[in-house]
Amino acid sequence: MDVSVFEKRADYEQVTGGGIVVQKVMCDMLDEVAEGSDARLALSGRQFLDEHGAPKSVMEAAQEHSGSWSSIWRALRAAFKGHFYAGVSVTSVRDASSSLALVGDFGEQEFDFVVVADGGGSNLRKQLLGDEFEPPTYAGYVAWRGVVPPEDLTPELREVLMNGKASFFHGDKTHILFYPIPVPGGVALNWVWYWNLPEDELHSVVKDSRLGREGTFSVPPGMLGERAEAELRRLALQELPANLRHVVDATREPFLQPIVDYKAPRMLFYGGRAALLGDAACVLRPHTTYGTAKAVEEARGLVEALRVGGGALRAWEASALSRNESLVRYGAFLGQSQQDRDAREKLRALQGQTLDSSEGAEAAVAAHGGA
Repeated sequence: MDVSVFEKRADYEQVTGGGIVVQKVMCDMLDEVAEGSDARLALSGRQFLDEHGAPKSVMEAAQEHSGSWSSIWRALRAAFKGHFYAGVSVTSVRDASSSLALVGDFGEQEFDFVVVADGGGSNLRKQLLGDEFEPPTYAGYVAWRGVVPPEDLTPELREVLMNGKASFFHGDKTHILFYPIPVPGGVALNWVWYWNLPEDELHSVVKDSRLGREGTFSVPPGMLGERAEAELRRLALQELPANLRHVVDATREPFLQPIVDYKAPRMLFYGGRAALLGDAACVLRPHTTYGTAKAVEEARGLVEALRVGGGALRAWEASALSRNESLVRYGAFLGQSQQDRDAREKLRALQGQTLDSSEGAEAAVAAHGGA
C-alpha cells in the first residue's frame, strides 16, 4: 500500500499535548513498529489521596503505562515510511468515479481508499454522514487539564505525585487525577480535573481567547480565555487541598475539554472506499483511557479487511460499530460512578483501569451492576 498522510497541524514538533494512558494494544504496536522508543513510561499502580492531598491507600497495578500526545506521535511518525504532508487542510472528499479525490488548500489528489481520522471535532464527518449526522451530546461536565514540568513543583509534590503511580483525589461530585508522562527532554506531571458544569454555563468557559470563538471539543493550551482561567483558579482555591491547588496554580497553559458522547451510525462511505476512524467515528469519555487503543484496534482491523477483500470491510464496520457502542456505554458508566461518592467506593477497582482489549468493557459494566 502506498500511503499518504495529510496532517493539519504544522507545529507538531513543538507540541507536548496531554497525557495518555497507554493500553496493551498500543504497547503491542509500539513494540512492533517503534522498538526502543521512549514513548511510554511504566506505572507501578494507583494511589488514592485523602482530604489533605496525602496518600491514604495504594493499589498495585503492574504493566500500566502512560504516554503523552507528543511521545506517541513522535514514535509513530518515526515509524511511518509513506508520504507525510504537514500544515495542510483537507476540506472535502469528492467522488471521482473510480477513485476518491481529497480537496484542500493543496488542490486535489486522488486515492483508491481514504481514511478520515481528523479527531473528535472532525470537519469531514458531517459531510460524509449528510442527513444522518447528529452532533455529539454534552455529558454535563468538563475536564480541566494541564501538564507541569517537575521544576515547577515543590520537592514534596514531586515525591507524592511523581512516584511512578497514578494519583486520584475525590470530592463530593468531582475528581482529579495525576500521573507522570514522558515529554521531550524528560518527564512531566499530567493532571485531569473533572468538574460538573450545566450546559447553559458551558459557553462561558469554552471560548478560544485567540480566535474569539467557542470550541465544541476542546480549548487547547494557551487558548483558554482569561475568564475561564480565572474560574479554574477560583475553583482550585475553593475545592482542592493546598498541595494539589499548587499543581493547578503552577500550570502555565491549562486547557479544557468538554466531555461528550458521540458514535457515528456508520463508518464506511462511497461504496466502501472511505472509512471514518478513531475519535472522528466515536468519541469516548476519557475515563475509559481507551481512545487511542480503540483507534489502533480499528486501524489494524481495517488493514486486515482491505487485504482480505470481499465482504471483509462490511464485517469490519459491523464489528467496529458494536465495539463503539460498548465503549461509549462503558465510558458513561465510569463517568457516572466516579462523579458520585456512593458509587465510587464500590467501583474503586475500575478507576484508571487498563483494558486488555475493548471486549472487556461490557464484562466490566455487567460485573458491577450494569449501567
